[in-house]
Parts: sequence; C-alpha cells; structure tokens
Amino acid sequence: MLIVSPGQVNEATLERVSAPSGTIYGTWINIDQVQNGISLHGEITFQPSLVSLTATCSGADKTAHAHVSSPATITDTTVDILQADADLEYSN
Repeated sequence: MLIVSPGQVNEATLERVSAPSGTIYGTWINIDQVQNGISLHGEITFQPSLVSLTATCSGADKTAHAHVSSPATITDTTVDILQADADLEYSN
C-alpha cells in the first residue's frame, strides 16, 4: 500500500500491482473504475530516476491508451518530477 498526499491536503491509497518490496519502486494502480459504460484504468510505475504513467480508457467499442514518462528524483518521502510534457505517446 502506498499513501499519496499531494500538497498534504488530499490523501489517496494506491494498491501495488508488482511484487511486494520495501521500497516505492514498482507499479501501483492509480485509478480503476467503471462508470456509465466507460472503463478507466491507470497505473504509475516508479523506477530508479524515472516515473511513468499509463492509462487506458474504454467505452462504446473503442479504447484509447496513453503513456508518459519523466526523469525524477525519488527519496524515501518524495518524488520530484524533473521534466514535464515530454515523451507523450497516445494510441487509439
């Protein structure tokens, strides 16, 4: 379990997808919901010096995938994104 506190105001608990370990490294479910026939699934992956987000949205017989990665500085208590709006991939 990973507890995320953006700005120390809201808190979210994420479930680990990858094998358990004592570090943040691995893949976590960011969102997984179905509402009004639309399915949304998102995962965040932490690797040494890299954070990646992958999302899949499905509905009305169509599916869209998005993936973005960024270099990051990761410590025991923080993840600092070092680059934004780069390496964006989208497929439909």
